[in-house]
Amino acid sequence: MSEAGTGRRIRPGPHAASPADLLRALDTLRPEDEATLGVILAALGHALEVPRAAPQAALAPSVLRPPARAMRSPEPSAEPGQRSRRPLASDLTVQEEAVGLAPPWMAEATLLPLSGDPGAVFRLAMPPLLAPARERALLAHAAARRLEEGEVDLDHVVAAVTVRQPLVRLPRRQLSSLRNGATLLCDASPGMEPFALDIAHLVAAVTAAVGRDRVRVARFFGCPSRGLLRWDGEEVESFRPPPEGQPVLAVTDLGATRAPGAPAPAPAAWLEFEGMLRQRGSRLTVLFPGAAGRVPAALGGRLAVLPLDRATGVHAAVRWRRRW
Repeated sequence: MSEAGTGRRIRPGPHAASPADLLRALDTLRPEDEATLGVILAALGHALEVPRAAPQAALAPSVLRPPARAMRSPEPSAEPGQRSRRPLASDLTVQEEAVGLAPPWMAEATLLPLSGDPGAVFRLAMPPLLAPARERALLAHAAARRLEEGEVDLDHVVAAVTVRQPLVRLPRRQLSSLRNGATLLCDASPGMEPFALDIAHLVAAVTAAVGRDRVRVARFFGCPSRGLLRWDGEEVESFRPPPEGQPVLAVTDLGATRAPGAPAPAPAAWLEFEGMLRQRGSRLTVLFPGAAGRVPAALGGRLAVLPLDRATGVHAAVRWRRRW
């Protein structure tokens, strides 16, 4: 900052006050001489630079004139109790910085290719629907098939011998097995968009629990019987039933969250789909995102629904499996 017409410059120090505070202090104290001005500037962290006078050639006496004093306009009379304010002549130099200019290397950089996966989403750190300590056990229990391949069921044998009933085959206790794999169907309806990250997490969790080579994953709208969506586009292909006896998991809210303009849920379509699978020896398990109280009443007691809720425990899943 420099004073107009004097050539003197005010140089700020490393811990200098702001220009606004400096102007306010000079306007209040009004130094009369250069020494007082230097003391004020030093107290505020500034320094006064006085340029050296350049040597001039001697002029004739007739050319020499006294310096003309600056004409000041008369100051308005201040009211009682108020100070008069006169403007302090100064020149503020604003240094403009280059903002927003890209570095030279950016013009030669190669852009990263966009992801070709239509289902790719930005993954945020969010808690899963199921408790992490019980997630693997619950999903494996839902995808398992009950097979009579355990130890000999002595209770059944004793009961048959007591009533003199012949044993056609040797009864054995049931065991849960994942060797038949599973079919995982994911609802891609607009009402399921808030659970997009949860569905992606469930696909990875079911694949890890059952086995990557034993899980078939597909998408559908509304009900799987209407057709399945291909992962590489929006084309619809007819539903192909899984191998006989293979469990089917469907991640859906059964139309409980219906987007505006979407067709109304059809409970009859789900019941027909479940009946078709049951005839082939496959069991349908609905993985419902939310508490059990949100399941539609028309399907709550007629389909095997496992609530994906952090309150769902392993004991509740065992009781649920005995029912279905």
